[in-house]
Amino acid sequence: MTGSLRDLQDVVETYPEQVWPVQLQQALQGPVHQANLARAAGLAEVPAALRDPLIAEYRGAVRVGLSQVPAAAKGTKQPVGRCLLACLRDRQDDVLRFVFDLDVWPTNNQSERDLRPFKTQQKISGRLTSAATTARRLQIASYLSTARKHGVSAMHALRLAFRGAPWMPPAATAPT
Repeated sequence: MTGSLRDLQDVVETYPEQVWPVQLQQALQGPVHQANLARAAGLAEVPAALRDPLIAEYRGAVRVGLSQVPAAAKGTKQPVGRCLLACLRDRQDDVLRFVFDLDVWPTNNQSERDLRPFKTQQKISGRLTSAATTARRLQIASYLSTARKHGVSAMHALRLAFRGAPWMPPAATAPT
């Protein structure tokens, strides 16, 4: 969803005279805030009494945006924001999944940070190494990142992996 908020900032700047882009930004920021509060309270999801009005606000802002940014003729470039609005409408369940399942993070900030070293290498050298080598490096980086997110040091996780008994995250528990 981070990309959506960034893209919305572009839409806000493209349509400064319109209210809906800012309303849509706020309609996405509200659920993120409530998800953070619910997660801090140890809940499995944002309570419906808080969540449902925020989702209604989100849907309304998307509908208004779609009415203000009409689709271009088929085969021509869509106006700024139109594809984003259609995606936010059509993929609402994916965009807002984090309010129903607090194990899902609303942003991909950590994932972007995890990929940064690989993107930097690609920019410096003009390419990544072979596909197989890149896949192995990403697998190792993902393993270490997941371990660190669970409070396991990278060195400990590597030692376990080299001993043939790699660290595994705890099994997910179903909410009661």
